[in-house]
Amino acid sequence: TYKDFILPVTWRVQWPCNSGIWFRYKSAHSAYQADILEHKSPECYSGSLYCLGKGFLALNKDKTSVDRDSWNTMTIRAQAEHIQIWLNGHQVVDVRDNTNDSGHIGFQVHSGKQFSQMKIIIRDVWLQPL
Repeated sequence: TYKDFILPVTWRVQWPCNSGIWFRYKSAHSAYQADILEHKSPECYSGSLYCLGKGFLALNKDKTSVDRDSWNTMTIRAQAEHIQIWLNGHQVVDVRDNTNDSGHIGFQVHSGKQFSQMKIIIRDVWLQPL
């Protein structure tokens, strides 16, 4: 279980993709997710922040911020209620939310026929507690 941390993760995917990095995960009904996806409604891209029970807390609207054909690095910083996300060096999220102050870290891979060809490869994960 982790509370305050910085977490850079390097990944690449085979599209279409709906995946993400769970953090401060308490249960299937209470967690944050730094998304790895292309979402149509609302329109948003990898780096968006989703909170179970609340929906999207922040939307990355810049579809050019992800390299669809190569490696990407997403960095999550969670300190108290302050959550920030960078994608490939560009900040895409800066919010305050107090849903969960600690929890597990993991990877989510969405099920469904539309994602049957999805593949996610994680190359580097580095966790620095704060």
